[in-house]
Amino acid sequence: MEAALLHDERLDKAVNNSNLLNGEIGRLLGFRIISAPTVPTVAGREVVIAGHPMATPFGYQITEVEESSMLPFRFTRAITGLQVYGGSVIRPEALATAEHDVVEPTTAGATE
Repeated sequence: MEAALLHDERLDKAVNNSNLLNGEIGRLLGFRIISAPTVPTVAGREVVIAGHPMATPFGYQITEVEESSMLPFRFTRAITGLQVYGGSVIRPEALATAEHDVVEPTTAGATE
């Protein structure tokens, strides 16, 4: 599906690296298009998930912060800790899914 969207000339492609690192491909018709490797397939068909940001909150926290220590050969201190994060669906009515087949374009019926 990602390859099919990238061939669409209406897609405003993501230009900065921070968007690409977060999986954002670009924007199309007012929607942010985000690619994820964990989207399920059902009976060999790809699934597209769409929704409003209020449906899935995201949270993170830094835990287990240990005491700081001097770094060798530097005039700074290092603090170690663990960052935990996660998300959940709290409003499933704000999500929609669609199963689709992506096929190669054909030239059948095209006039030259």
